[in-house]
Amino acid sequence: MRKEKIVEFNNLLSYASKFLTKETYEHSLRVVLYVMCNDAIPEEIHDDCIVAAIAHDLIEDGSIGIGELPHPLDD
Repeated sequence: MRKEKIVEFNNLLSYASKFLTKETYEHSLRVVLYVMCNDAIPEEIHDDCIVAAIAHDLIEDGSIGIGELPHPLDD
C-alpha cells in the first residue's frame, strides 16, 4: 500500500474505532480484509478500494457525513 494511503487508512481506522459500534467496526475490518485479498480488483485502484471500504462503513453506519471524514493528510 502506498504511504499516503496508509496514512489515510489509519486516520479512517481511528475514526471507525470512535464512531462505529463494536459489531460494525468488526464488520468493517472484515470488508477491508476481503478487499485486501481480492485479486479481481485492479492493482492501480486497489489501495483506493481499501480506503473506500472503511470510509463507506463510516458514512453508512457511523452516522457521520462525508465532509466529517478526516482529510487524507491529517495526522
